[in-house]
Amino acid sequence: MLPPAYAELLRTGLPTYVEPDDGDESDEDHDDSDPGAQDPRQWHWFPRERLCMLDDIGDDGDWVASHPEAARALLVAQDDGGDYLGFLLRDGSDLELDGTLMHFKHETGEILPSAVRNWALPPHARAASTR
Repeated sequence: MLPPAYAELLRTGLPTYVEPDDGDESDEDHDDSDPGAQDPRQWHWFPRERLCMLDDIGDDGDWVASHPEAARALLVAQDDGGDYLGFLLRDGSDLELDGTLMHFKHETGEILPSAVRNWALPPHARAASTR
């Protein structure tokens, strides 16, 4: 069962990937520790037919070892560095996903709330918010 905001995103249109512009420092939310992670266009968002669970990707890093509850997480996007965005199951549920977009960091095995902003906005609103 998809979180309502993500189901709506699939209906209205996924963010379109844009190559990172290394020289663009104009974004007031720019994060020097993880450039591009704030912008939903820096991720390859999966269409409905490519959605998969963490335990389906084979290389689940340390995520499942350190976070067993993550084995059935639904992955919805990947960046060029091997990190993923996705949703964990709600506590106590075998089917219902939590609505918080999570960042699965492959180098550290951490699973943290994502810093990607405006990911759930429809395309016309995302374009206006990046101006």
